Amino acid sequence: MITTTNFTLLKSLQRFILIPILVLVSTQAFSQQIPAAQDTTTTVKTGFSLGNMNMPNPQSIVSKYTYDPVTDRYIYTESVGKFNINYPIILTPAEFQKLVLQEQQQSYYKQKLDAIDGKKDGAEDEQKNLLPEFYINSGFFETIFGGNTCLLYTSPSPRDS
Repeated sequence: MITTTNFTLLKSLQRFILIPILVLVSTQAFSQQIPAAQDTTTTVKTGFSLGNMNMPNPQSIVSKYTYDPVTDRYIYTESVGKFNINYPIILTPAEFQKLVLQEQQQSYYKQKLDAIDGKKDGAEDEQKNLLPEFYINSGFFETIFGGNTCLLYTSPSPRDS
């Protein structure tokens, strides 16, 4: 026989047990699911690519580096007249040297590729300088040839014609 005290105790136990179980089940059912990682090497790309378009800055845009001795930093700015058109880029001396070296390498290889292509003015003079000078550190070489550098000149041989 269920008395009223037992009945109210049973009802309160049901609430204390059922409510946490329902909360756990509902959070498990509605929790965010993490999508499985996709392998990008095997997926097929759809649509089209607009590509990139690299254009040089016009003559009116002045790009320059300035050195700030107080902070020991290089500051790169782009401006039109006295108006800066971009945020300044602040570089450490090591970053600046790395950037300058990279720009020099790009310029060097662009110059060599233009010389190989031969379509620009002065390409004939540049084509003569495509091979580097070779330095030989040998006293014997100097006594025979009178110097320690070896220049290579390319010219078509009679067999090539």
